[in-house]
Amino acid sequence: MHTTRLVASVNFYKVFDRHMDFLAEHGVPKKISRQAVEKLKERVETRNHADIYSEVVGAAKALGMPLVNIHQPCDEYMRQVILRAIKSGKTEYVLDIVRSISKIPEFRNAATSVQVRLGSEKNKAGHWALAVGAGTNGGYHIAKAYWQHGVSTVIYLHVDYSDLTKMREDRLDGNLVVMGHLAGDSIGLNGLAGRLEHLGVETVRVGILAGK
Repeated sequence: MHTTRLVASVNFYKVFDRHMDFLAEHGVPKKISRQAVEKLKERVETRNHADIYSEVVGAAKALGMPLVNIHQPCDEYMRQVILRAIKSGKTEYVLDIVRSISKIPEFRNAATSVQVRLGSEKNKAGHWALAVGAGTNGGYHIAKAYWQHGVSTVIYLHVDYSDLTKMREDRLDGNLVVMGHLAGDSIGLNGLAGRLEHLGVETVRVGILAGK
């Protein structure tokens, strides 16, 4: 299990293929989707050589503590919660989407706020895409693929400043909403903790935001 977890950490970038599923759902051609995802994967995989990928497993082993990684299922739970929140409200303007997301307890309790980083909250939202739950944000290339193929508003948990700068320099035509990484992760972890507690398992919620 120890060796498997280390390999999973190094191969984490393969989770990004989930972005291709999301892109396809919104009509982006498969060839364009694959090219965008491959650029993202190469960028992140290159950073593997800088990562101390054994630290989490090593700490658990030294403490004699069982360890399981359940991040991806929690991310999918988070994605579904946000989708329901957006669809239950108005989606005519970008501001409508921002307001719907901001009502979710974890985002309401966050020190950060849901923001429009590209475009304007006054713009029509048009066709929108929630691009989360695929390992990391899609960055420049995936957002560009959405915007150039019928999607007006892309929703990320966060975006690197270098990607945002390139979007602005290239004057990409679209709206980019960023929500906040900690708040998003907290939704999934609160969902898991709540279920475990319902089954009688004691949980300690460390470093996540309140879901009420």
